[in-house]
Amino acid sequence: MKIIAGRLGGRRLLSVTDLSVRPPSGKLRECYFNIIGAQIQDARFLDICSGTGSMGIEAFSRGAAQVTFVEKSARALAVLRKNLALCGPAAACRILDGDLFRELPRLRQSGAQFDLIYFDPPYFEDLYDRALRLISTERLLDPGGSLATHHFKKTELPGQAGELHRFRVVAHGDARLSFYGWGDGQSG
Repeated sequence: MKIIAGRLGGRRLLSVTDLSVRPPSGKLRECYFNIIGAQIQDARFLDICSGTGSMGIEAFSRGAAQVTFVEKSARALAVLRKNLALCGPAAACRILDGDLFRELPRLRQSGAQFDLIYFDPPYFEDLYDRALRLISTERLLDPGGSLATHHFKKTELPGQAGELHRFRVVAHGDARLSFYGWGDGQSG
């Protein structure tokens, strides 16, 4: 797996050798970053269920000012830390080691808000509705920001989660990216 573009473009990332972590394909990452475009510049980026960090590191490479990773798998965290050491963005990155339902409220208590949130939980764990509502309740998304969630094509996500509204769904093979924003959802 490689970083696709930006200041770290071409660098190889380590991955977990078993199927416990499903990193987004290079094509899906490219699709996401093409959609958000210039929003990535100087963004505060939150990568939830970040696995080995490919999305967050790609975000940093493309211009994000700050990246926060939330991951609970010890195996994935070990590889994430190695990837950050290999790529060098550690000073602009924060790793939260734990369950997202514990870590997201802690982020909000610290006053954190994010311009872009990327949520990529394990496909067949029922985390989507609860996590989207928590992100809304905790107001982790900046008013002008957007949240994207990566999910299996047959997984139905809500059109609304708290005050977050889905405003776009992009099909990519067996995967989907669903985009959410505040109010009428016309962020991004």
